[in-house]
Amino acid sequence: MWVQLVVIFLATIIYILYRLRPDYNSNMSRKWYIITVCMVLILQSGLRSYSVGEDTYTYFVQFEHTKKMLWSEIFQGFTNVYLVGEGKDPGYPLFVKIFQIISNNYSVYLLFVASIFFCAFGTFIYKNSYKTKDILIIVILYQALFYEFFSITGTRQVIAVAFTLFGFHYIKERKFFKFMLLMLPAVTIHLSSLIFVPFYFIANIKSPRLCIIGALGAFPLLVQFANDMATILVSALGSNIYLAYVQSSFQTDGARGFALFFILFVILTLLFYRGIKRDVPESYFSFNALSLALIFTPLTWVDPSFMRVVQYFSIFMLLVLPYLLNHSSKNYLVRLILYLLCMLFLITYIIIGEEEYEFVWQTF
Repeated sequence: MWVQLVVIFLATIIYILYRLRPDYNSNMSRKWYIITVCMVLILQSGLRSYSVGEDTYTYFVQFEHTKKMLWSEIFQGFTNVYLVGEGKDPGYPLFVKIFQIISNNYSVYLLFVASIFFCAFGTFIYKNSYKTKDILIIVILYQALFYEFFSITGTRQVIAVAFTLFGFHYIKERKFFKFMLLMLPAVTIHLSSLIFVPFYFIANIKSPRLCIIGALGAFPLLVQFANDMATILVSALGSNIYLAYVQSSFQTDGARGFALFFILFVILTLLFYRGIKRDVPESYFSFNALSLALIFTPLTWVDPSFMRVVQYFSIFMLLVLPYLLNHSSKNYLVRLILYLLCMLFLITYIIIGEEEYEFVWQTF
């Protein structure tokens, strides 16, 4: 928890310094603020202890095992997965093996993975935000809702999500071939990224309000039939590995806290939709992503692991929150108060979470 607050504090101080610049609202100022903040986020993620995060140590064991693997074994993994039907995600061992040509140090590897993700993250934010002050609230929301996954766990999916964030640019430009060039390696690293491919066609729906209303209306029904939906999704992915999530006896009530927060968030987007659409014409891309996140959230009632599917689309909240705050009122003072209240709420959420953190040198 404390390291998240330190990151927010640093992001705030850096923001104040940038605000003092005469070119504060220029694209260049916003770009360098994003770069600076992303460097802080890279250090936060990459310098963590191997005990931080649910599977950081598990990936360390895999990293050490890959050192002993022959290149022939690495490539045999593709045959095993795609022809024999055994194993999963053969692109990840290849990714690790290529990195190990440069370094055999796991902490350097974590920094490398963090650099890839936050390079994609920074590019995603830069191309879809419009004001320097928006970046600060984006960082705070990230620390509150997405830090636990993207910064300290889920290494394979973090890499895959980085590809999807880069790919979003080609969705907007309608460049399918370039988009698929990014998605192909992503799918070999984490099969769940295949769920992002249909977004190429869904993202351009010009009536996202109807999509959101439809997703909200269908939500209770989707919760009731979540197991059936999960079965269909796993069958579409074509992997028996993920069937274990559907057949799991794990008792869960779903991500109720996230679901409630997310539903309220989506309802707010509806209330301010017209104003946002008028001033941010491309906002429909993000609204369509929120609709998909809402549709997939009931899967968490089957197994919490399905949250990884939701994450591909819920991350677009980072773009929508500034849109909401900027259009919440025509009065500057009211907007400022709402902005500060939002910051306070998110910081309180972080403090309540009490997420533990250690740097790698504190372990040894």
